[in-house]
Amino acid sequence: NTFRNNDRPLYNKYKRYWKLLLKPYEQLEMFEYNKVPLFKQWKTTKGIVDFLLDFDDKLLNTHHYVHQLRYALKENDEQLYTSTIQAITMGNIAPKLQISIRTLKNYHDMVLNTLEYSNLTNGPLEGINNKIKLIKRVSFGYRNFTNLRNRIILCTRLFSSNPKKEIKQLKAA
Repeated sequence: NTFRNNDRPLYNKYKRYWKLLLKPYEQLEMFEYNKVPLFKQWKTTKGIVDFLLDFDDKLLNTHHYVHQLRYALKENDEQLYTSTIQAITMGNIAPKLQISIRTLKNYHDMVLNTLEYSNLTNGPLEGINNKIKLIKRVSFGYRNFTNLRNRIILCTRLFSSNPKKEIKQLKAA
């Protein structure tokens, strides 16, 4: 909004190409030049983003840190994440991002656990919960909770089968 009254053509460029600022830097086109509206010359998408970032230092810093954090979280890179979080100075980034950075700093240990154990998921648990909800919805009218509980245990295979007792054989001498 700072360019809304001062520099209307620049404001229109921000308004039209704001989605390019959200795109990961690796996905921006560097070599394919196109004729783009609001620019007099042919530009790549990377060139448009660089042009838009040149006018505001706060936007440049915010863009850099957000995409660096996004990359670190995507690649599960603990060192890059930690160094990026520590390198951020609150005065150089947008106010909305400051809130998010404060939250990430408060939960730093939990985020590192997430990066370390990235292969763990609660998908199976969510599947069991969904199946229980389905059973409850379909089988309303059970007279007692024990029957409902037994049906849930059987359908979701939550029971542990008792192993058969082994027969001790006499050792041959």
